Amino acid sequence: MRTDLLLIRGILPLLLIVVVASTLYKYFTAYYGAKYFELDTKSSRRVGVGMITRGEFSLIIAALSAEAVGRYAIPEITETVPAFAVSYVLMMCILGTVLMQFMDR
Repeated sequence: MRTDLLLIRGILPLLLIVVVASTLYKYFTAYYGAKYFELDTKSSRRVGVGMITRGEFSLIIAALSAEAVGRYAIPEITETVPAFAVSYVLMMCILGTVLMQFMDR
């Protein structure tokens, strides 16, 4: 998969909104899911933070699809979707790893 990293500047506001929203959604969904199964607060927090880096595979599929239909789609799709997918997955992986590292502090 190829992407132009300069395209990230154009999608940065949307990217930040999606990162914040999905981080909160994943965390609280997993946290309350763990609470439902009667885990303690510390374990529930660990489950919540552990889920932050999960679920981005569908974005990779979307980016590969956009690239595969390249000559049939408009340039905004073939350029923006892969750039968004790559930058979103990268940001979520970094964010999830950092949060897991400082989880107990």
